[in-house]
Amino acid sequence: MANTRLNVFSVRALMTFALLVAALGVARTTEAQAYYTASKSLSLSAFGGVNYYQSDFGKDYNKNYTSYVVGTDATHQLGSSFGLSLEPRYGHVAGPVDTEDYFLGNVKIEKAIPAGHWLHPYGIFGVGYGKIHEGKYIDNSMLTAFGGGLDVGVTQHIALKADWQYQFWNLGTPHTSFNPHGYTAAVVYRFGGGSFPGSR
Repeated sequence: MANTRLNVFSVRALMTFALLVAALGVARTTEAQAYYTASKSLSLSAFGGVNYYQSDFGKDYNKNYTSYVVGTDATHQLGSSFGLSLEPRYGHVAGPVDTEDYFLGNVKIEKAIPAGHWLHPYGIFGVGYGKIHEGKYIDNSMLTAFGGGLDVGVTQHIALKADWQYQFWNLGTPHTSFNPHGYTAAVVYRFGGGSFPGSR
């Protein structure tokens, strides 16, 4: 009788241990899947390139200047093909008459076009701060901007960027408002395991 009870106890102990091991395995798998999903849905990228901008200020207001731009994107994937990003962007526009520096906090919405998921058109809207130098004159302005562009994926982590942006500056009396605008061409690098929204 004692041996029978011992055998029953041993079987129950083994079954309990097996259930605990199975539960632990399921929990670890679920945790890994959650981490993988989070890493796929949130990604960080950085870009740098050149501006081709019309300063819209001073006597050479209608001339285009080539300068530089840098920025980063924190992108959250929405569904299978949309992405929502917060994009800090700094640009420097320098000409023979004036120099403009701006910092923008943009909100960007992008969509992966299904054919290969390597084309990503997007729209941007931002608010920020700008500073202008013209000779000894220095002034600053809060500014807003809107625009759009296209990221073209080259690899999982590298893309080429081309976009257009229109800005609204207002320096106040006695200076009028003005609207710098132009184009940006840049190279994008996406860090870690993240990839462009919709990419496979």
